[in-house]
Amino acid sequence: MGIINYLKRKAEKNNPQRENYIEKHHLSYQNELAELNHNIDQLKSTKSKNQTRLSLLEKRKARVEKILKHDI
Repeated sequence: MGIINYLKRKAEKNNPQRENYIEKHHLSYQNELAELNHNIDQLKSTKSKNQTRLSLLEKRKARVEKILKHDI
């Protein structure tokens, strides 16, 4: 049961180690978000829109935004 409790603690949203990691890499997440926004805008402006790629980029963007808000 010790390993289960350990894994539960590691997975908690409010884990201080997780918050420190996010704060430490905050700038790289912001850069990634800017790049994702650029790629999404570029893909939307093309005539042949690849919906699969667009949906993947939008899902990744939503995930990065949640990370920056500490929701994940």
